[in-house]
Amino acid sequence: MLEVNHLHFSYGTNVVFDNFSFSINKGEILCIVGKNGSGKTTLLKVLCGLNYCPTLECKIDDTPISQNDLKKYVTYIPASPNFYESLTSEEYILWLKSLWKKDEKYKEKVYDYMRLLQLEVNKNSEIATFSLGMKYKLYFCSFLALDNPILLLDEPLNSLDIASRELAISLLKQYIQEHNGYCLFSSHVKDTISNLATKTISI
Repeated sequence: MLEVNHLHFSYGTNVVFDNFSFSINKGEILCIVGKNGSGKTTLLKVLCGLNYCPTLECKIDDTPISQNDLKKYVTYIPASPNFYESLTSEEYILWLKSLWKKDEKYKEKVYDYMRLLQLEVNKNSEIATFSLGMKYKLYFCSFLALDNPILLLDEPLNSLDIASRELAISLLKQYIQEHNGYCLFSSHVKDTISNLATKTISI
């Protein structure tokens, strides 16, 4: 079980969370719902370490874990991924492989995921020439291949067409099952919520 207890977080005097707690069991896919500005993205950024929160009280299987250590278990995929768009897809994958100190299996997994999502690209073409959906698929596959047990997704799959979205949802469910992991995502898209989430929380 992944637990977050008594979360307090603010931007200066603007309190976003005050004594907020939740838990998620292994294998569950939790959707965080709420109005714009309610803190959905903020919560994901706290969990992945982009928003510094040294008082974060978190447990994995009843073992306390700091925010800094939690980052080692987490893959975060934002709503609008950023790229060095002058890179080719091959260069980008190799750059991530070096950045995260992964072996050759990482590259193989990325390309396996790309095939599953039916992403066909010219390895020598710059990412700048890709469509929005192609860019999202590349980012999605590259970060999924990091093999972390906790997935955090902010407004996922919005740039994908219906067929690609269905493939990605199936892939996410399979990933969580195989890794005995956890998935938390924020969304306002009813179809994504109903087809992906196993439970929801409102903030």
